[in-house]
Amino acid sequence: ELEADISSLEESLLKEEQFVETFVGGGEETSDIVTLNVSGTIMATQRATLQVIEDSVLAQQFDNTKWTEQSNRPNVMEWTPDEVAQWVNSINDVPEE
Repeated sequence: ELEADISSLEESLLKEEQFVETFVGGGEETSDIVTLNVSGTIMATQRATLQVIEDSVLAQQFDNTKWTEQSNRPNVMEWTPDEVAQWVNSINDVPEE
């Protein structure tokens, strides 16, 4: 029984190492990692997870077409003041002042 417990723990550790490697290991897999701010809690998941329910809003937001468009844009933290102003102006109902 002790050997079975050790084997189970080793298998769990291996799975956890693979999971962590997905997030920090680089490579193509990390381009499909999505970081979300959910009510102030930062979470990371794979894009495929958000696409499990094909007709959902999340699946539509992260479909291949939109994902490619978004990945070609600079990170928000790298926007210039002009890019921020352009984004604000594109939002409806934002006062001019």
